[in-house]
Amino acid sequence: ATSPYTSYIVGALSFSFIFYLILLTWLFRRKGKSVLKSWEPKYANKKIDTSDQKTISKALSELMIEKKCYANPNLKLNDVAEEIGISAHLLSQYLNDNLGKGFPRFLNEYRIKAVENMMRSNKNFSLEGIGKECGFKSNSTFYNAFKDIKGVTPAKYKRQLN
Repeated sequence: ATSPYTSYIVGALSFSFIFYLILLTWLFRRKGKSVLKSWEPKYANKKIDTSDQKTISKALSELMIEKKCYANPNLKLNDVAEEIGISAHLLSQYLNDNLGKGFPRFLNEYRIKAVENMMRSNKNFSLEGIGKECGFKSNSTFYNAFKDIKGVTPAKYKRQLN
């Protein structure tokens, strides 16, 4: 009994869908945006020039290796950027574009290197003590970062050293 009306309903729904699709496409084009346009990379037109890259790299190495600022458990991207005299945005862009990593990963890699050095030189320290000494706020953060970067737990790594 309802089959004669089904084609009318399907037709009305199809017309409405196509009408709204055309309307939305027209509105986006009017604003200068394309509906189907692919997204560009975040910093595609704002690359850091080579001399600035070298300056940032040198300042970061000095800050991390000589001043050992990674040992500060409350260290933030803004603190590092301020210390080397650039904006946090520029530092973030440098880390992402040039090193292929975010700030937490960058910082944890320096901390893990320090942990490895302490494990080799001071066999009497506990793993938790070493983690805290190298800038990790908590044991879980330390264990997760270590396993993520080295592929094994700190305890297993320490046993392999002995």
